[in-house]
Amino acid sequence: MIRKQISAEAAAERAEALCARAEYSQAEIMKKLTSWGVARGKAEEIVGALVDCGFIDDRRFALAFVNDKVELARWGRRKISAGLYMKGISRHIIDEAIDTIDRATYRRNIVELIKAKGRTIDDPGSYEGKTKILRFMMSRGFESATVIKLLNRPGLWDSED
Repeated sequence: MIRKQISAEAAAERAEALCARAEYSQAEIMKKLTSWGVARGKAEEIVGALVDCGFIDDRRFALAFVNDKVELARWGRRKISAGLYMKGISRHIIDEAIDTIDRATYRRNIVELIKAKGRTIDDPGSYEGKTKILRFMMSRGFESATVIKLLNRPGLWDSED
């Protein structure tokens, strides 16, 4: 959707201001520039200049995205990976960023989410309860094998937080 067209110079300044306030991927800025009516070739030049100046860095963006989604939103690796892919990040950068996830934090998130979901279910230790929890955790992007292993851990439901 093209809004009111703006000049390439004004678009470059606007994009620079956006990137100074928050992290954006190259693909996101490219999409914004084209929505402002900037020609594709000129938009690529602007994005290239922003990359050269350090305003845009897909690696930095991916690391910030991963950190936010693990620490704040408590997403799993699969959902984070899909989110980065949707932001136009390349597969090798996604893999590098996913590898930075702290295992202890990730595991703690899984256990906390399992327990939180378990409190909403009548019998979380039953087959039906575990199935509901597993579906919920998979919707959050966690790997089924990891969730099942932790769901079947002895004493999971003993210590109520």
